[in-house]
Amino acid sequence: MNKFKQVLTNFHLSSLRVRLTVGIAVFSACGLGGLSTWTGWKMQQLLINSHKDNIEQIMFRLPIDVEVYSQILPKTQ
Repeated sequence: MNKFKQVLTNFHLSSLRVRLTVGIAVFSACGLGGLSTWTGWKMQQLLINSHKDNIEQIMFRLPIDVEVYSQILPKTQ
């Protein structure tokens, strides 16, 4: 415990080294947080657009597929 108190007494918050270290750490954290937020948002947009395209393809192909299968399979009564 004595070593811990000794380190804390030598640790000055107003020193240039501490301020630069804290500033770089905060800047890095904000940069990485912004990058991960942008990446997540972009991935979400890509997934939504891909899903919309798939739904649109199904919408256009459904009548054609129904017509083809109705010609192939006999009608049951």
